[in-house]
Amino acid sequence: MMRITDLSAGYGGRPVLSGITLHVGRGETVAVLGANTAGKTTLIKAIGGLLPSVSGSIAFDGQEITALPAYERVSRGLAVVPEGRHVFPDMTVEENLLIGAYHRRHEPLAEDMHCWMSLRTDPALSSRFDPPVSMSVGS
Repeated sequence: MMRITDLSAGYGGRPVLSGITLHVGRGETVAVLGANTAGKTTLIKAIGGLLPSVSGSIAFDGQEITALPAYERVSRGLAVVPEGRHVFPDMTVEENLLIGAYHRRHEPLAEDMHCWMSLRTDPALSSRFDPPVSMSVGS
């Protein structure tokens, strides 16, 4: 799914990441952990195309994406959503998910929408789709 090889990146000529190699297989969940200033945000920005890498490569779904701008990475299904920035705070969970589907022109969106509607009509889950994202669904 994603393969990062010998990735280096930084800010203003100052290195933050040096030689990072990481593989994430389809269906895997990976956590990036580290102390403050360890480079977690720099890594995520480089993967998402928000920060150019100095060297190394990033492949997503078998395609080299290192030189692609962020918007082209999004169209391939890779995006960075900053935590705590309230990017779309007044939109419902449903509206946010539909925006995420916007770039999925060549994928089986109909099948996903069927699954989505099943979740939407489930009595235990349906009430959690309408509150704005800025509200906790556990509230």
